[in-house]
Amino acid sequence: MKALYFDLWTKKLLLEKYLEKNSKSKEFLMKAINNSATDLQFDVEKILDSKKSFADFSIHSLNLIKDILGSSIWVTHSYYRYLTSFMDLPDWAPSFMGDAKHQKIIDHIAHKRSTKDLPYSFNEMFIAVFNELSFVHVDPHYQSPLKFPKVKITIVLVSGALNELYKTASFQRGVEHLSKTYNIKFLITKVPGLKSAKHNSIKLARQLKKYIKENPNEKLWLLTYSKGGVDSLHFLNTNKNFSDKYICGLSTIASPILGTPHTDIAPVKFLYDHVFNSQLFQEIIDKGRDLFASEAKKSVSEKYQSQWFVRNHKELPKKPFYSSIAFNSSWYETHYSMALTKLLFFSKEIRENDGLVSAKNAQFPDFFKSINFGVMKGHHLVCARSSTFNQEALIEAHIIMLNYLGVLK
Repeated sequence: MKALYFDLWTKKLLLEKYLEKNSKSKEFLMKAINNSATDLQFDVEKILDSKKSFADFSIHSLNLIKDILGSSIWVTHSYYRYLTSFMDLPDWAPSFMGDAKHQKIIDHIAHKRSTKDLPYSFNEMFIAVFNELSFVHVDPHYQSPLKFPKVKITIVLVSGALNELYKTASFQRGVEHLSKTYNIKFLITKVPGLKSAKHNSIKLARQLKKYIKENPNEKLWLLTYSKGGVDSLHFLNTNKNFSDKYICGLSTIASPILGTPHTDIAPVKFLYDHVFNSQLFQEIIDKGRDLFASEAKKSVSEKYQSQWFVRNHKELPKKPFYSSIAFNSSWYETHYSMALTKLLFFSKEIRENDGLVSAKNAQFPDFFKSINFGVMKGHHLVCARSSTFNQEALIEAHIIMLNYLGVLK
């Protein structure tokens, strides 16, 4: 009788997990449809309001075309995900749940035991926490021993290059989840993606000082993505006193801390050295507008940024913590545009990368005191709101690990 009851109970839980996964896929699809419809309606209204200005009409028309393409891909992918969810039967538990190492790591962190007693790297610990939290988001019945800590911080999102192509900031979806679930405050900064790190560091200083003037008792945690990490390092370097007082830490995600070698590959270098920066191009076409973002390209180039970091790392503020995590993906399991960059910029020296930034350069070097969370699977565009990557678990894993290490306070 007990065996029969257990078998029925097991089947009931599996059915509930199946329905929950299907429901989440449907929710993701409806969000894609509704957000896309709102974006397209906004673009059409802007076009109708710009009849008297051909320049505005052209810009808003291009935005409409861009959003139609982006929305088509997002909705199609979401619909495919929803359809496949009907055929994707759930397992009782993922394979890592039965792994002794995983359970030992989670137990250590949940009970805040010393890292000295745990013979695993920060990378292994971070991946274990991320996997655990990802499963929590999938299975509402699973009770993880990990508890989200009470932290009094304000998250500051700093996006990367070309974020203007998107309607939301990088990882905004994940941060909005934290705000809704745990009442954590966040601030979205506005920095132009095609400007230099020096220019953007000034923009960041103005925004953060204004925010602190209005909220003097808050501590800011800079959660940065891609070029946003480089911009933030330059900001910290030129605002030491402010940073020591108000910035609790800087966490970079897929940021070219030591630059990216892609900007120095022959075809790209030739275009910038002999075409975009030529006197003829500058005088006739560019006219001081930096249309092809020469300064932004320089800011993230391996040659410039690695030298800048070596020269300036000792001058960075000492009180904030510094953490980094890098992504790596195979060309066939990444976003189609990232797969293209992987094929175009393939190099044995930068084999491990997310499509744009090498994993090695996305981590703080050994000579700099920092928390290195290592490399995890993912491509460079997991930051977008349309991505199926578990942004929520990624940011939660950061907070739990940084709190466990005693630096997020």
